[in-house]
Amino acid sequence: MAAAELQTYVAKISGARLPIRAEPSADVPVQIYVGESPHAAKLGVTADRLEHGAYRIASGEKWLALIGDDTDFTPKEPWAKNNSGRGEKLQSEWEKASGLPFGVPNGGLYKYRERMPETLASGERE
Repeated sequence: MAAAELQTYVAKISGARLPIRAEPSADVPVQIYVGESPHAAKLGVTADRLEHGAYRIASGEKWLALIGDDTDFTPKEPWAKNNSGRGEKLQSEWEKASGLPFGVPNGGLYKYRERMPETLASGERE
């Protein structure tokens, strides 16, 4: 799926359609490895020690590797799941969990959602 998305966006940006293959091909001037594979591992690029949605980008002569940990990740509570979830209760839960008096990360995630143009709110346009 990641290779297909890369193919789609490279085509949108440049008009070039990258071929997707399971094996490297000598007729391609630059190999792009998407995700873990024996071929990327031979180049020393793996997802080892990647956590929490991290990814690794590595390159060499005539190759590029894009690798991430694709296991499911559920962030630790607390976080606001909607506009009504924001407020002092969330802040106090955050301070208790983190031991930090700072603001909740992404505490305003839903703050402007109601005022966003419909195309943005529905995710049709980024």
